[in-house]
Amino acid sequence: MKNLNDGTDEAFLSALSDNDLLDWTPIAPITFYHGTEDQFVYPLNSISAAATLKEKSTEVTYVPMEGENHFTGSIEYFKRVRIKINVILSGN
Repeated sequence: MKNLNDGTDEAFLSALSDNDLLDWTPIAPITFYHGTEDQFVYPLNSISAAATLKEKSTEVTYVPMEGENHFTGSIEYFKRVRIKINVILSGN
């Protein structure tokens, strides 16, 4: 932990940098769905990612799923994505 905190663990810090999910510019629209009651992956992760990608002029949408947690939210997520895919495939 000391080496991480003082910045001397260069190999690990380099690996983190290489795997940064925000240091890229998407070429297609992105939608983040996140349960507002998720205690496993906090909603702030999706909110921050959406904000960062918007700063890069990415077409991005953040959809909070009110009252859903990490597990119940996944069911709602798949329902919403299926609807979205069906709309895209139908050309509407």
